[in-house]
Amino acid sequence: MRLKLNSNRHHGDFVPAVGWTAQNDIVSFSDDKTAARWKGNLEQVVKLCDVDYYATDLHFSPVRRSDVLAVGASDGTLKLVTLAGRVDKSVEAHRGAVTVVRWNRDATSILTAGEDGQVRVWSSALAPRSVLEKPDEPQPVFAVAWAPDSDSVVWATGGFLTIKSAQAAKKLMWQAHEAAIVALDWNAVNDLIVSAGEDCRYKVWDKFGQPLFASAPWEAGVVTSVAWSPDGDMFAAGAFNNLRLCDRTGWTHSGHELDCGSVHSLVWTADGTQLAAGGGNGSVLSASLIEREFEWERFQVRLDDERRVCVQDVFVDKPDVLVMEDRVIKMSLNHGMLLVTTPSRCLVYDIQNNTNTPAIFELRDPATFVIQAQKVFVLVDNMNGIQIYDYDGKKLCNPKFEGLRPEFLNSRLVDVSNEVLAVVARSSPRTIRLFETANGKRLGELSHPVDIDMVRLEQTGPLPERKIAILDISHDLHLTYCSHQRNEVVKLAGLVDSVAWGSGVLAGIVDERFSVWYSPEVAFFDRDLLSRSRSAAASATEVGKQASILSFNGSRATVRRLDGALLAINVSSYAATLSQLAASRQWDHAMRLCRFVKEDFMWACLAGYALKAMQLDTAELAYAYLEEIDKLEFLAELRELQPPVRQEAEILLLRRRVQEAEELLLQHKLVYRAIKMHIRRFDFERALAVASKHREPLNLIVVVVCYRIRYLGRFGLAETNSKFAQYAQKIPQPLEWDKVKQRCRQAKAAEGSAGSAQPAPS
Repeated sequence: MRLKLNSNRHHGDFVPAVGWTAQNDIVSFSDDKTAARWKGNLEQVVKLCDVDYYATDLHFSPVRRSDVLAVGASDGTLKLVTLAGRVDKSVEAHRGAVTVVRWNRDATSILTAGEDGQVRVWSSALAPRSVLEKPDEPQPVFAVAWAPDSDSVVWATGGFLTIKSAQAAKKLMWQAHEAAIVALDWNAVNDLIVSAGEDCRYKVWDKFGQPLFASAPWEAGVVTSVAWSPDGDMFAAGAFNNLRLCDRTGWTHSGHELDCGSVHSLVWTADGTQLAAGGGNGSVLSASLIEREFEWERFQVRLDDERRVCVQDVFVDKPDVLVMEDRVIKMSLNHGMLLVTTPSRCLVYDIQNNTNTPAIFELRDPATFVIQAQKVFVLVDNMNGIQIYDYDGKKLCNPKFEGLRPEFLNSRLVDVSNEVLAVVARSSPRTIRLFETANGKRLGELSHPVDIDMVRLEQTGPLPERKIAILDISHDLHLTYCSHQRNEVVKLAGLVDSVAWGSGVLAGIVDERFSVWYSPEVAFFDRDLLSRSRSAAASATEVGKQASILSFNGSRATVRRLDGALLAINVSSYAATLSQLAASRQWDHAMRLCRFVKEDFMWACLAGYALKAMQLDTAELAYAYLEEIDKLEFLAELRELQPPVRQEAEILLLRRRVQEAEELLLQHKLVYRAIKMHIRRFDFERALAVASKHREPLNLIVVVVCYRIRYLGRFGLAETNSKFAQYAQKIPQPLEWDKVKQRCRQAKAAEGSAGSAQPAPS
């Protein structure tokens, strides 16, 4: 990816302030006291007006189609100016020059900073609201920015960054640079801060002041300007005669040498496809994003120019060239389908069959990101929010809910499969909302104890068994079912940076290594198998810190390292074949495959599949190969249990699904077995509750109490539970275990052949 640059030296002096209009024209103010309006390619320029002040910064109102801009001046005034150059209102804002002017996201407030060291908030009518910073010894503030929710502000004083709430007095301050900070930006989507200073470095921070990236000193000198792209995937940094396009993790996509002097006032268009800046020698710069590349199986897609897309099939010599009517904003390639969005259209190409007749539908607002599943895709924009389409261009639904702010969504917090959509909103970062893709009906919610950083839906398998991977801000990876009724959550690993699903296989960057769980669902049947079904740490590929998985198709994963390098990693395809054999109940073929591969992870996967299907013979063989002696003994005892429903209950107990095991036994009128199950787990309170509820035909409360008394006696403990103490007073001491055993035998005989009927599915 790189920038296609244009420049025009129309002004006769330094250009400190530029901005984009709603029509994607550039407006520039220069120290030659003129204002000009440019087309995006800078081929046409119109002088707006002469001004009687030196502009230091400008910012267009973010309200849709508004042509009002706030302008700061060197005489300390803050002005509201129209595109015709008319000053609607002006106030004395600072003593000395106004250095920065920023509207908040809903255009209700304006933030300013000045050479007097003050940081102030004004209403949209320029009425003073608050003073966030008023130092005793004035020190110029050269950079400020709003937080994504406009509730907090960050500013730079010297080499320090300060974050303060607009309402509360509490603030966070840390030293960010070794010299004065001259530029910063806070992105609304990724919630990260980028700063630049006179120490010739640019750095990336989280909102808690933790460093995520620091560049090496730039040979071009002081970094004079930085700006995030609206989607938060990249940022631009400018210095003397130099411009860089950088990934959000800090590595450089492309570097460009210029002839404009110092680069100032970097600003992106709302759709993130174009960039503008002012130069120290009077130049105005315009840049477009090109050479964005995507790969899927044998196809490679590249954006050669703003409107030209090249589709290359490696089996064909000549590529297909697709020419759009307008500039390309977003592209996505997966499942053999290419999606291209322009400001007003979305085009869907089937690149495997025919690129000549795409499905086309109109858009009311430019897309911010696109996510694809095999049969449907999600398109998100700031006006309509989340929209789900099929590949024929038919709109299926438009899910909405309270607290949805689509401008804060990103591709890490939204995922889609053919049947399910998962969304994490900024307003409730610990809740995953699930919707049906066919009609937008809400399926339920999943709660997590920590703020969620990424969600990923399993793409294959029956819907009731579909799983979702949850990566939280503590870098812990958890696995659960999409169904909110199956409240099972398993922690898979810690120190995880990225995660992606393959065909029933889950891959993640764990402790700087690429790791694979070949059958993550075994965690729900026997958690001891989880580590055995994961790729060995010794064989895992080391990828470094903050690496991310870009794609995982078939047996090949593509990983982006922190330095920008791409790694292609091959994953064993045998696990997917084994899963298909188990799903079709071809157990003999599955065992032959495991014997052929001779890997522990295959036998661990097979053991999990066999337990799920109650294939005890296959499970016993798999555990034998893994040398799990305790599990072999458990399976041997399991074979002797009658009626068969008790076997299923023990499997549920192995899966830690105690409530379901109890319900299954009680459903088949095996009350004594349910009570004894809780006694074996030393859960006497639950055993007493079951015995109290089911007193017919035998009252088994005395059995529970006697086991409780014996348990406490072995450890010399006193009874602390009032219910058990009350029952224990009625039982003669010492305990008459012969009578207790006799009552147990009576209970077994009373249950008799109960449960011998076909058990209900769990």
